[in-house]
Amino acid sequence: MLAKRERREVYNQCIQRLQECANARALGDGKRAHELIQQSGWIHDRLLGNLLIRMYGICGCLTDAIAAFDAIRERNVYSWNLIVAANAQNGQLHHAAALFDRMPQRDLFAWNAMIGIFCQASHLEEAKSRFRSMDLEGVRADARSFVAAVEASAITADSSRLETIHALAVECGLDSHTIVGTSIVDALCKRGSLAHAWIAFAKISSRPRIPWSAMVGGLARNGYSRESVALFREMLAYGAAPDAVTFVSVLAACSHGGMLRDGVGYFVAMPLDFGVSPTVDHYRCVVDLLGRAGLLGEAEEFLEEAMPVLGREDSVAWTSLLGSCWSHGEVERGKRLGELAVGFNWEEQSSSPFVLLSHLSCSD
Repeated sequence: MLAKRERREVYNQCIQRLQECANARALGDGKRAHELIQQSGWIHDRLLGNLLIRMYGICGCLTDAIAAFDAIRERNVYSWNLIVAANAQNGQLHHAAALFDRMPQRDLFAWNAMIGIFCQASHLEEAKSRFRSMDLEGVRADARSFVAAVEASAITADSSRLETIHALAVECGLDSHTIVGTSIVDALCKRGSLAHAWIAFAKISSRPRIPWSAMVGGLARNGYSRESVALFREMLAYGAAPDAVTFVSVLAACSHGGMLRDGVGYFVAMPLDFGVSPTVDHYRCVVDLLGRAGLLGEAEEFLEEAMPVLGREDSVAWTSLLGSCWSHGEVERGKRLGELAVGFNWEEQSSSPFVLLSHLSCSD
């Protein structure tokens, strides 16, 4: 028998080893640590058992995780949370839900984890149902709970449920929370409720980049191009730094709103003033911006220069340019571009370029 001090050292080594094995997904070493735990008579220990559940869950050994859970004599809430997570991580959502329902006690962490699990698996109705149950059981939702519930309602276009969640967030005083408020703004914009989105945006107490970007993008997506660009200017004056996603929204707004000079200016300023490198989406926006403005020669030249980023056969950019040729009556240019595009592999991307080429070819 090991001396008491030596046993404590071995016990601590087992804790450290299980944590390392879980983080590194080192299943073999984890099993050897499990064997040492059994030999030392600690198989019923709650702390080691919890670590075993976590390690086996992460490593994909659900059967061993369940065995470790069953061996624990005095489980706590954390033990239950871990076995629920292990089942979810390994695709057993039905079993995860059943275990969650069996939990003697469910704290806020457990509810949030369950709601998040269903959201990540796209079981959005179940996520909303769990949020309702949590409220009925008197568990006060926090920011994480609201964000998951709002996103589930937005994706499923459940307007009435979204309104209820929004009202509850107001009641809990979380509508001013940056992340909660932003998720509400984004959801309201997606359903076209711009007036309510403005109100939700105004209530956010601290506004870093994320809420600004959500509102700028929401306005742009709903056709409020000039309002989107005006809010972007307010964002810059406020001191919030835009990122690549913000610039996609602004460039799209400039394109659809006919704001050529603003759009070109923002594209040029992206890397110089804001340290944001243009991506495929930004280049596509500029092709569309130039084309809609009737600057087809410049759009064609820009597309050629952007090919190292876009690729030669980007169907989105070509559709935009060919569409501008069609709408501005530049049939000959469109036909010439169509000849250049012969042999492009667009089948797996989109049929739109083929339709436009067909229209152009049939034109006088």
